[in-house]
Amino acid sequence: MQIDIRQAATQLCKLGELAWQGEEVVIARDGEPYLYLLPCRGAATPRRPGGWEDRVGMAPDFDEDAAGRDR
Repeated sequence: MQIDIRQAATQLCKLGELAWQGEEVVIARDGEPYLYLLPCRGAATPRRPGGWEDRVGMAPDFDEDAAGRDR
């Protein structure tokens, strides 16, 4: 569904409900798409930090410049 931005201002609750139900809501300005209204849904599974331990390393000469001096 596409709706003009002025109409959208007065119907925001209704448009939000439509977007939550899965309908594509496009807010237009001067007849051109301007905004997409999308529901804010949480992540499917909570993220856990880490997981790359022992998979990523740093070269022993990481801090050396081209001449072999520490920076």
